[in-house]
Amino acid sequence: EIYSQWGNSEGSAPARCAVREDIDVDLITSFPNTDEDLVRPRLEQHWRKEGDARFALSFVGGSDDHAGLPGGIGAGHGGLTGVFPSTRTRDGVFDALVDRRTLAATYYASTGPAAVLFGVQAESDALFLGELGETPASGTVTVNVVAAPRIEEIQVVVDGCTVATLAGHEITWEVQGLDPASHHWIYVRARRRTTNQDGTANARPMTAWDQTWASPVYLLPTGGM
Repeated sequence: EIYSQWGNSEGSAPARCAVREDIDVDLITSFPNTDEDLVRPRLEQHWRKEGDARFALSFVGGSDDHAGLPGGIGAGHGGLTGVFPSTRTRDGVFDALVDRRTLAATYYASTGPAAVLFGVQAESDALFLGELGETPASGTVTVNVVAAPRIEEIQVVVDGCTVATLAGHEITWEVQGLDPASHHWIYVRARRRTTNQDGTANARPMTAWDQTWASPVYLLPTGGM
């Protein structure tokens, strides 16, 4: 769960990243976990360094208010989960969760979550969000994103580091310099700035950005499939 009324659970960018302060969607919170328990520190250690397949995780969002209200009260401190099922059935939804075909999003009553299609072209392999592939020997992959028109920018995150912030809701971005002998993971954030009209009961949303996270694409070392 990368986002809920408890706040943003991405955690800090790894120490090797050029940009460390890259979280703009946050809440003042009494979140009980330490940073090392959060998403990026966990995946840095267990997926990128150790190659533990149990940590090829997807992103979900929730309200966590125990009231059965999707997204919480809709005032900007709840999250939602989106899925891409192969069939519009109960089984299809659960299969999509198991297969990591998910999005996590902040929730505001007037906007709802923004849909995002995210994939990575790794030479001949076209990988959709949540899928596992192989790092090309060239060390180069292409990120493709199509989001809802109201999205203002796309951020590309490679191995926990925000490497690009690109204007618009459709982008193609080439990632170079991946180590073919290593594990990698890539995801995107689709964002728009919130306004006073995005909240409820004349209250401004509690975060400055409306954001959707697409579940990562995971890359194994060359020859590791």
